[in-house]
Amino acid sequence: MSFILAVDNEERMCRLIKASLELEGHTVETAFSGSEALQKIDSLQKFDIVVTDLKMNNIDGLQVLDHVCEHSPGTEVIIITAFATQETALEAMKKGAYDYLIKPFKMDELSLRIQRIIKQKEIENENKLLREKKGDSKGFPGIIGKSSKMRRIYQQIEQVSQSDTAVLIRGESGTGKELTAKAVHSSSKRKNGPFGSQLCSSA
Repeated sequence: MSFILAVDNEERMCRLIKASLELEGHTVETAFSGSEALQKIDSLQKFDIVVTDLKMNNIDGLQVLDHVCEHSPGTEVIIITAFATQETALEAMKKGAYDYLIKPFKMDELSLRIQRIIKQKEIENENKLLREKKGDSKGFPGIIGKSSKMRRIYQQIEQVSQSDTAVLIRGESGTGKELTAKAVHSSSKRKNGPFGSQLCSSA
């Protein structure tokens, strides 16, 4: 399950979040101030999720959010607050928060948001594995290479093959434009349809 940091000046709230989420199988650390949260973010193994109160003495939730974005970009942040306004919520989301909850809230609401994050991370990991598979030594038929530039090309082929937009492939004669076009076609949802090529020359 997930490694979670709960941050709130109110110790009772921290312990309630910890107890509730640990019942679901998560590992939960607590911090009773923003400064303690920053110390734990820097010193402990990277957290999957940080749940932080917005209004805290000294260092507030937005500062915790900024620190997470800078030092642990793979960590998602959920803001909790009893003083939410549209402006503060928008500011938190713009700064990179995954979501926010207004106190008082039910633990089920927090659990639902955490499950969404877990599902999102699973999808991202699956996509990463697919990209790595496409970018391995096998590459695409007729295209070889394992360099960082070739791996980027494999990733770009995969990305454009999943869209319905027109793709323009340019390059000098003999650089593999037709092979690239075939790779896009073979990876797309139209792969079972015909592939046609036509020689064009620029004016």
